[in-house]
Amino acid sequence: MPRKPKRAARGGGGKHSYTPPEWRFSGLITMLGTPAEIVAKIEKRGYPSIPRTSINGWWHRNSIPPFWVPLFIQMALDENLISKIEDLRVQQE
Repeated sequence: MPRKPKRAARGGGGKHSYTPPEWRFSGLITMLGTPAEIVAKIEKRGYPSIPRTSINGWWHRNSIPPFWVPLFIQMALDENLISKIEDLRVQQE
């Protein structure tokens, strides 16, 4: 009799028992300026340069890589574009 294939010993297959929050990263990028302006601000703070095409791609995907999120949020807070992180959260209806 053939054996059943074993299940992979991993998590729940990417399923959540909750709905993760959605964030308006495209709006954040737009508020901070053009990709060239954002790169200049990042370099001014002493961070390595990011290709402008990467920032443009993040805007299109509404996604910023996790290691850059704190910097982008701090820049928006410093420039008084947002008053708190929750300002970027998409409100669920």
